[in-house]
Amino acid sequence: MITATSVANPLQGTGAFAATSGQASAPLDFVKSFSDTISSIIRDELERQQALKTEAQYIGQTDELLTVRGAALLLKMSGQTIHNWASKGLIDRHKLNGSRTTYFYKVELLSALKRQTRPDGTRKNARRRYQASL
Repeated sequence: MITATSVANPLQGTGAFAATSGQASAPLDFVKSFSDTISSIIRDELERQQALKTEAQYIGQTDELLTVRGAALLLKMSGQTIHNWASKGLIDRHKLNGSRTTYFYKVELLSALKRQTRPDGTRKNARRRYQASL
């Protein structure tokens, strides 16, 4: 007589399908570990963004921060000119949370541009010569 307990699953306990107690949970452990890692990365990035926002407010300027490229596009000049102005002390460099990226406040850039512009509309120390009349 054949009973339910005497008939074994033909795939159970043999060949590639033989699983020990530790192997059955390995894929689940990997998924959980991966999920925890992704959650940690997202949480760290959100905290970093909040810290940047807090630091910008602490400095007392909540206006727009621009990179060198953004500042150059705004002022219609080269990025090297932006670096030169920063080296001369005409504008202040800001680095947030130890970042390697240099930021400039839009208000400071526009103020420096105004200081560097003559009444006739040309910039001081610009390489292009202004010709009033031809």
